[in-house]
Formats: sequence, C-alpha cells, structure tokens
Amino acid sequence: FLFKKYLNLFMENQVKHIGTHSGTFHMDEVLGTVMLTKYTKEYKDAQITRTRDMKVLDTLDLILDVGAVYNAEKHRYDHHQREFNTFFSEQHKIKLSSAGLIYKHFGREALQSAIDSILNHYNVKLDIDKEGFDLIYQRLYDNFIMYVDAVDNGYDQYPKDVKANYKINSHLAARVARLNPASYETATDDERFKDAMKICDEEFREQVRE
Repeated sequence: FLFKKYLNLFMENQVKHIGTHSGTFHMDEVLGTVMLTKYTKEYKDAQITRTRDMKVLDTLDLILDVGAVYNAEKHRYDHHQREFNTFFSEQHKIKLSSAGLIYKHFGREALQSAIDSILNHYNVKLDIDKEGFDLIYQRLYDNFIMYVDAVDNGYDQYPKDVKANYKINSHLAARVARLNPASYETATDDERFKDAMKICDEEFREQVRE
C-alpha cells in the first residue's frame, strides 16, 4: 500500500503542469495547448490549469496566453502586454499570438511528431530531408498558424474599404468560439475547452497532412 502511494506521488510529480486563462477561450491558446500536450515530449499529456490567479500560474511549468510576460527561458508565452512586438521572422508583418509563440519555440518538434503520427496511421514510410522539413515548417506557418495569429490580434484579411459579398462563419476561429458555453447550458468552460482542443487537433493534423 505504501509503495503504491509513493509511486502515485512520484508519477504526479513527473507530470508537467501548463496553464492558460480561464473564462472565454479562443483559438490561439487552444491550438497552442494542443501542440504542447499532443505533440511534444516534455509536455505530452500535461495537466491543464485554466485560471487568472497569478499565484497559481506562477507555480506551473509553462503558461500561455496569460500573465503579460513573454520569456521563453522561463516558459512564459503571453502576447497581450503592450510592449510585445514579436513576429515569426523578419519577413512576416503579423505579430504572434500564443499559438504563434508556441509554434515558434516548439513547432519543429510538434510538426515532426505529427508527421510521424500521420505516417504511422497510414502505414507509410517517407524520408523527409532537412530542406523538405524546413519547407513544410515554413508553409504550415504561412498557410495556417499565421491565420490564427492574425485573427487573434485583430488583423483584417483585406482593406477595410473592401466590402465582402458574404460572410464566412464556419472557419476554425468561429467553430472554437461557438463552443464557449452559453449561460443556459450546463457544460463548463473547462469541458468545452477540451472539446475545442479536439477540433484544433484535427485541424492541425489535416493541415500537416496537406
């Protein structure tokens, strides 16, 4: 009995703890959480804490989209602070969201893990050299992650004086936003956050597969 008790305590201490803000969730922190907990070795299956209590957040191994600090060495990945001015590269003009920050620092590992998972699922063997991998990494940012950054940071897709002929409400950001529970629903924010993670995980894998 004592051995089992100490073993469980040891295992609990080995589990990483990551945090993000409570309340209404958005596409960027959901996707960032997916990349970390599904596709990185260090944070795979990490326990997720959603709170705005800094006393709690300060105890966690990594936090994203909350805390008003961007410090990769301390694993703090927020982008809401006024002085934040980080881009994916010198060629990019859209500031990073928390998803972009996670991709910038963990994206290569997450991408490789996703590729391996997809190839294993289809029982396919494929050798990708460094040049090819770098190209996929860049394209995944340009074709997907940058969209997440842009939406979360309020960048317009086209000039404001151009009137759209119709609206699109089925994109990933809208699908994630709709999962936030209404006041008359019994589901909790944390329950719906997990549902949103499933959607973002599916989209991430499909974007990699393409």
